[in-house]
Amino acid sequence: MANVETVRQILLDYFAGKVINLHPALPGQSPGTDAIAQAFARFQQGEIDHSGCMVHSVIPEVDAGPVIAIATVPFAQADTLETFSARMHAAEHRLIVAAIQQCVLQQTYH
Repeated sequence: MANVETVRQILLDYFAGKVINLHPALPGQSPGTDAIAQAFARFQQGEIDHSGCMVHSVIPEVDAGPVIAIATVPFAQADTLETFSARMHAAEHRLIVAAIQQCVLQQTYH
């Protein structure tokens, strides 16, 4: 039986450039899990004043594929993790719809 990574690579090779991912961070920031909480912690430490989300093509490296679309989400001074998370999720919902529309419109059909 093939392992999960082998199957994953076969699928990525077969569907090259056609698999997308919604990630709750801007390109190059917080790859992997807990990106919203990581951004909020950096905001609380005064390191950043905004974060965002992106849709990208999936490649073997986590959250490192070519970016299809991004949305920035500013922090508010009164933000809690919960209020910021809610705004991030709202931005993600808008972004994934726009990115899928963009991908479909750019698709060449034969």
